[in-house]
Parts: sequence; C-alpha cells; structure tokens
Amino acid sequence: MFKSRAMPAEVGSESTGEASAPLVKVPPPASADEAEAAPSAPADPEPAPAQASEPRGLSLLGGDGQLSKEEARLALEALKQTVIMADMPDALPQRCILREAMTEYFLSVRFDDPDDWLKRIPMYLRQGTDPAQRKYLGQVCDVVQRQL
Repeated sequence: MFKSRAMPAEVGSESTGEASAPLVKVPPPASADEAEAAPSAPADPEPAPAQASEPRGLSLLGGDGQLSKEEARLALEALKQTVIMADMPDALPQRCILREAMTEYFLSVRFDDPDDWLKRIPMYLRQGTDPAQRKYLGQVCDVVQRQL
C-alpha cells in the first residue's frame, strides 16, 4: 500500500528538533570574466525618499486645477488620511465621511455644496457617518468641485 517516507528536517532546524535561524541561499561566486562584465552595485544604496509614506493624492489635495475622477478619488483619500484620521485617530473607519461608499457617492453625484447634505445624501449614508466629521464637508466639496 503506502510506504512511509522519512520527512526531511525543517529548513533552519537541526535534527534535535530545535528551531534556528532560517538558512539563506548564497549564490556561487562569479568567475573573473563575469565579475568584469557585470557592473558593481553601489556599496551603500540611497534611502527611499520620505514622500514614499505619504498618500498618493497628497499633491493633488492642495492644488486648484481640475482633476479626473481618479485624481479626485486620490485627493479625497489623502484628505481622509492626512486630515480626518490625523485629527480623529480613534474614529471608526467604517463611519468615516470618506469611507469607500461615501467617496464613490460624492464623486458620482458631484456633491459640491455642504448645505445639500440633507437634500442630496441618502439617509442610509448619512446615518452611517460619524456626525463629528461633517465639519470636513467643505473640504470634501472643494475637491469634488475640481472634478472634470
């Protein structure tokens, strides 16, 4: 029937069963011809720029030019991350005024007047939104107004 095979020891462990650091595969040394042909890598690579951790739409947030729908979405995401969540770090993401459903709705109806909150935003979306975050409606509308 079935033959039992001995299983190889776990990578990085000795036969005693104790775990150790994982083994690292090291490439074989290059021949002299390969070493001359291949450019040498810099010894100390430059660190990544500080902007890498910033939201992608941050640069779009501060401008006043027109935005595509995708750029407006990125700008609203940057507003959410850099302003709203920074100001209200304990806020529930699912109740954020710029959660995915709200962002999509704002962009699709081109919501551009904070005074239209009760008239243009459906009750189910309003009820699911943290009331304290309504103070950001003006900034949201500023971004949506720039949408092409």
